[in-house]
Amino acid sequence: MRLPVIAIVLLSNVVIAQAQESRRLTPISRTGEAVTGPVTLSASAIRFANGRSLALVLIDAAARGAFDSAGSGPVTARIYRVTGPANPVLRNGNTLCGTPVTYLVVYEPASGGVHLNFYQGTDKPAGRGNDKLCFFSAYEG
Repeated sequence: MRLPVIAIVLLSNVVIAQAQESRRLTPISRTGEAVTGPVTLSASAIRFANGRSLALVLIDAAARGAFDSAGSGPVTARIYRVTGPANPVLRNGNTLCGTPVTYLVVYEPASGGVHLNFYQGTDKPAGRGNDKLCFFSAYEG
């Protein structure tokens, strides 16, 4: 009887550790370098090069849609809701959007890298072409 309890405790520790891991991403586009610089993405926030951050809540871990701006077809993405929508001033006085950012979509295209799409508005991005995309950039890491 002790073995299943130990297995459950060990498994839950692994899940918690994975959820708390952060990933440092370096922009591979000039736009990303000029606006965000390197970012650190975790399950609960994205932190920009200048120290500003957006708090996040994962709302869909496997959304399927045409989120890829290159138009390469549907991709599987993670959709985060920005808690306390904001439009922080980032590098060189730039902002992500003209109004507060409300959603972040993260996906890894077949070509490699990590793409970050930022959205404004109240509707959850659906990847159907009518979403309110306001900033996107490609990263590696």
